[in-house]
Formats: sequence, C-alpha cells, structure tokens
Amino acid sequence: LEAELPDRSTFGERVADRVAAFGGSWVFLISFFVVLMGWIAGLDVVLVTRRIDDRSLELTISLALALGIYRLALAFDVSGPIAVVAAGLAYRNTPRL
Repeated sequence: LEAELPDRSTFGERVADRVAAFGGSWVFLISFFVVLMGWIAGLDVVLVTRRIDDRSLELTISLALALGIYRLALAFDVSGPIAVVAAGLAYRNTPRL
C-alpha cells in the first residue's frame, strides 16, 4: 500500500522516507552481501599471503582471488565486479605485519 503524504512534509521527512525505502530494499541487501563477501575473501587472502615471501606466488594468489570471487559472485547471481573491487580493497588496504 502506498500512502498519500501531505504536501506539508518537510525536507528532512522526505529524505528520511527515501533513505528508509532504499535501506530496506532488496537492492541494498544484495549489494551489502556482495561487498561483504568480497571483503571477507580479501581478508582471507591477506592471512594466507602474510607468510609468503615469493612475490610471484603472491601475485598468483591475488589473481586467483579476483577470479575466484568473481566466479562465486556469478554463482550467487550477484554483481561480480563489485565483489572483485571489495576483495581488492580489503586485500590492498590491510597492513601486512
């Protein structure tokens, strides 16, 4: 059901209604899931590559991360490029100790 809002609603009320409509939508939930999936995969690769000194092996693992998370996103029928970008951001922005 769509309710008629009075014309006297304030700017803040209209913005709050639009934010609530987007925040509870399937688009937001699926986008959040895709970013979370990519971020977790990127952090997993960081844990694996932290102990590796060979640069070529680290490069191979990071390429496998991009391909693997893209294929996983396609299996879930969600956006692959967004998942790959999230995984890359998590992989590159985590400090290596």
